[in-house]
Amino acid sequence: MLFAIEPLTNAIRSRREEFAADRVAVELGYGRDLAAALREWLRDRLPVTGLLAVRARWFGSHPPIAERLRAMER
Repeated sequence: MLFAIEPLTNAIRSRREEFAADRVAVELGYGRDLAAALREWLRDRLPVTGLLAVRARWFGSHPPIAERLRAMER
């Protein structure tokens, strides 16, 4: 049972920490630069679809870039 839960909890923790790191960058005055870099990265990435998208959503250590940008704008 633990083998099934641990990867999900690790992914959730990593995504939460990524949002916290973004928040610190914004508080330090680097929000615009970080947002610009994320937008450029988003523009250059190929879309992920199908099972890979589901896997990335559940087990990915980074939140989707669009969600990070929305959180930074708030």
